[in-house]
Amino acid sequence: MAQDEKIPYIDVDEMHEQVVEFYDAHAHPDTLFAILAVYQDQAELLEEVEEKMFEHRDSEPFDKWRGDLHDFSNRIEWYAEAVEGADDPYDAYDLISPPLFDGEYPEELEEEPDGPDNHTVWKLANELVVIGDERDLSVASLEEMRDHYRTFVEVFWTSVADELTRQLGSDDDVDEEISKAVDQAQRLAKEQPEKVVGLRVKGANEGGASLAPFLLAAGALFLMSKRKGRRCPRSP
Repeated sequence: MAQDEKIPYIDVDEMHEQVVEFYDAHAHPDTLFAILAVYQDQAELLEEVEEKMFEHRDSEPFDKWRGDLHDFSNRIEWYAEAVEGADDPYDAYDLISPPLFDGEYPEELEEEPDGPDNHTVWKLANELVVIGDERDLSVASLEEMRDHYRTFVEVFWTSVADELTRQLGSDDDVDEEISKAVDQAQRLAKEQPEKVVGLRVKGANEGGASLAPFLLAAGALFLMSKRKGRRCPRSP
């Protein structure tokens, strides 16, 4: 592939902005816990992808990516424990919101990413594109990759909507607010993929993206399976 050819990517800043705006519009613990539950699903998916990437295990970029994923999984565990240990769901929000949305991490989290954790899954997905092998990709393959990215974003929002639906409580006021959040998440699932998935020029040191179709097709399947036993519980 020529250096000036373009590869698909997810606009991390746009995704971050939309998730933050979504939470701000529906600032309830259930909304936060739904977002966390879906990020947990995505982290588990990436761990399963990591286990299948045998041919890249001696790659320096892959070693860094794997370390970043491991650190993210540890932080997900920390978020889940913060939820489980909180007497009041808003107490958990005070712990989770600064690192997730603002990139302000507590001292006990020794490994901190460059930016808020609301960026992390999307960055990890983008980085897998350039860890793949050096084979040139056809225009059709690149378009297929872009479709998979769109699906990845779409399933994120549909999964958030499904999580919120599962978390509806008995309080009529809360139910009404969460129902509005479900409707917006479903709208974003239809509108957002086209807005945040684009093309960028392939860097001089980047490999091809033959793993991207596998990653994102698997992502859609795993997320749509709605795994049970998530570690992020419903709000008390």
